Parts: sequence; C-alpha cells; structure tokens
Amino acid sequence: MTTVADAQTPLSLVRRRAELVRRVATVESVTTLAGTAEAPRYVRLVLRGAELEGFTSAGADDHLRFFAPGADGVLVLPEIGPDGPVQPAPGQPRPVSREYTPVAWGGTGEDATLTLELVVHAGGHASDWVVGAQPGDTVAVGGPRGSMLIEGTPAWYLLAGDLTALPAIRRHLAATAGAPTTVLVLVAGEEEAAMVSDELVLPAGASLRVLVDADVATGSTAALAEAVTSWTPPGDPAAGFAFVAAEQSIVAPAKARFSVLGVTTHVAKGYWRLGDDEHHAAH
Repeated sequence: MTTVADAQTPLSLVRRRAELVRRVATVESVTTLAGTAEAPRYVRLVLRGAELEGFTSAGADDHLRFFAPGADGVLVLPEIGPDGPVQPAPGQPRPVSREYTPVAWGGTGEDATLTLELVVHAGGHASDWVVGAQPGDTVAVGGPRGSMLIEGTPAWYLLAGDLTALPAIRRHLAATAGAPTTVLVLVAGEEEAAMVSDELVLPAGASLRVLVDADVATGSTAALAEAVTSWTPPGDPAAGFAFVAAEQSIVAPAKARFSVLGVTTHVAKGYWRLGDDEHHAAH
C-alpha cells in the first residue's frame, strides 16, 4: 500500500483508529446467494440485536472480527486486555472467528441490524459453522478497529477481487460519483458470475468484467492477475485509486503492475491464504 499526494492530484490514504467494541447479536436470516443450502459458496447473514445500535464503519475496506459458535454450539469470546485480545491458556477453547467487511447496518434498539456476506471455504472453522447456521444462533462481532480512508477525489477507480472482496467492491462503488471505474471480479463458475451481475449495482461510469476460473477455491488468481496486469488507467496514473483483494498470491503481481504504471494510491491485499485458516489481512 502506498500513500502519495502531489500538487496535481492530492490523493492520499489515511488511517483512522476507532474504539474496539464487541457486540453480541442473534442471526436473523441466512441466505445462500451462490451454491446450495447443503453446500453454500456465498452466504448473506443478517444479524439483529440491541448491542448493534451505534455500529458504524467508515471505510469501504473495513474489517470486523466475527465470532461464531464452535462445533459444540458454544460461543467462545476472547478476553480483552489493555493491549487487545488475550490468547486463551493451553487446553482452553479458542474462539471461532474470521474477518469480514460490513455490508450494511442501521436501526435502533432491538431492531438494530448488521449484514455480512461470507465466502465458504472448505475446512474453515467459521465456514463449517455457516453451513449449519440457523436463525436464532448467538454470534458476536468486534470492531472495526479502524478505517483506511481516501483523502481527495479520485479521477478513476480500479476495483478488483474475488468473492471475498465483493462487499468492499460494492462499498467502493457507492463512492465513485460517476468517475470512470473498472470492476474485475473473479468467480468459480457461471452461477457465481450471474450472482455478481445481479448483486453489483453499477453507477454511471462503471463497467464490470467477470472472470471465471474453476480453480478459484484452490487458490488460483491467475485470471485476475492477467486482467490486472493488462489493465491501464483511463488517465493520469497518479490521479486515481486502485483496489485489489483476493487470495494472497494476487498481491505481488498487482503491486508490480501499479509500480510499472505509476499508480501511487492503491491497496493490494490477500484477504485469504490457501491452507491458512488463521490468515489475517494487513489493515
């Protein structure tokens, strides 16, 4: 990630901290948007509860920590110390958690809600819970701890990623204000491609290209890397903003392309890493 501001295009990325707040809620609904109920691929969760009142998320790329019940159905939450979460003692149950981008939130009191969208990865602890999630399940969220915000008005956008980046792409799209925007989304098949086309609302100036690669679930980012490395900005490279997030292997080719082009304000992240259920994307 690079932060640059110059006289012609005063763009920069700034980090703003936020108070860490943990909130307990119940699952109101579970909707499978891609896949089947028995083998979901992309799921929307709507959470409800009074503790969600006041939740906010300032940055399109924000992440919160989502806590799900374990295999025994018990929700384990970490102890919070002065420096953040405290690791459980040996032999004690560990929280089941993953990081997700908030999609939507609002309401007051018991009607306060929070919407999340999850990609189901085989063998992931949180993914295992999602397969059997039911309305009424007790869950919790913590954060976001902070936000990365764009200062200035980008003249163009590149928004690219796999399904794990879809919530962030959607939130970035809402801020493009008619600027030329290229959206690249990597999916595993035609069902997911149709879902992306249905779910993404493209504002004026935005175009969508869906890339299909059957090996996405096993970590392939080849099609996305090819699309990003052949992309060129529709104007001054230093005047726009590029966002790329997918499996960790996308980071190096994306950063290399931005360096060659002179794209100075960008984010390139590995939202997940094949075989690493504890992977934590840099904030």
